[in-house]
Amino acid sequence: KLPSEIFRVRNTKKKTAFNDKVTIEKKFKPKPTKRIEINECSKTLQPTQLLHVIPSSQLVNFGTVSVFSKEVRTFQITNNNQMHILVEIVPFQEIKDSTPKSQVIPPNQTAGFDIVLDTSSPGSFTNKFQYIINGNHTYSITVIANIKPIEVTMNSSVLNFKLPNDSFQNYCCQNLLLFNNSNSIAKYQIEGVQDSVFYFHETSGSIRPNSNASVEITYKPDTNPHSERVVSISIFGGSSLLLRLVGDTGKPAFSLNRKAV
Repeated sequence: KLPSEIFRVRNTKKKTAFNDKVTIEKKFKPKPTKRIEINECSKTLQPTQLLHVIPSSQLVNFGTVSVFSKEVRTFQITNNNQMHILVEIVPFQEIKDSTPKSQVIPPNQTAGFDIVLDTSSPGSFTNKFQYIINGNHTYSITVIANIKPIEVTMNSSVLNFKLPNDSFQNYCCQNLLLFNNSNSIAKYQIEGVQDSVFYFHETSGSIRPNSNASVEITYKPDTNPHSERVVSISIFGGSSLLLRLVGDTGKPAFSLNRKAV
């Protein structure tokens, strides 16, 4: 069994619930510098001493997150010994930016390591990183994560524009709503709108996590009473969307036939 598993059976003191999203801002020095620290951090700990070095959890679970989101979880080590210890972490590739890599933890203190997840590529994984106590005692912690592409949806895949019959106005407008269902910012680019009777007031932008954005579109017809256009909305880090625009002047096309006399 790991030290935490044995210790938790014996430690009956009630503690507040651990929240791995709340990091410890204060970090301890990375290496021992004083003589007493150097001496204590070089010792091989006895089994009873190892029981008093307590990890916050055996699992760092990032859950389901979006690509390009900033994901940090705290992994904490509590030193309940009456001596300093040196704890180092050995991260794997997906958490290589975790900090700090080592800390000298004073007696009866808790140190926090910020486990930073690289979310640049979608996918699921389970892996382990190691933490080493005083260079002699090695333990493993499991990390799991599911990184999903950015998900953006629209309020409609088809927008119909029709000029009102009782108005002299030669244009009409509608709003397209884009919903970002992800926990990171969604950037979009609208393509295929050049030389069109459909005018987008903005062709690119960003949507905050779990929010929506409105894009205004104006239909200003030319001599054709009916127009259609399919535009593509590219989502950075997600799947593209297709939007069909249909415009009608609301006035039937007709021609005058001259009757011969």
